[in-house]
Amino acid sequence: MAITKTTKILEINVRYNKDVPDINVNRISSWDDEDDDQLPIEKKTVEHYPKQVWNEETEAWEDNDISGTDQVIQDIAAAVWS
Repeated sequence: MAITKTTKILEINVRYNKDVPDINVNRISSWDDEDDDQLPIEKKTVEHYPKQVWNEETEAWEDNDISGTDQVIQDIAAAVWS
C-alpha cells in the first residue's frame, strides 16, 4: 500500500501587533500506510501571515501576497486586513 498524507487546519488566530492584524495558522499533517506498523506519524506546523512584508529590493513595505494559501485563510485576511 502507498503512504498517504493528510493535512488539516487545527486553528486560525488573528493577533494584533500595533493595531496591525497578523494571521497564524496551526496545521497538523499525518502520514499513514496501513501496511506499516511504524505509521502513522504526525507533525504540527505554524504558519505566520503578516499583513505586510518588507521588500529588500525596493526597501519598502508591501502587502503580503497570500493568493497561494487555502481559501479560508484568504477570506479571513480579506475581512481583517481591509
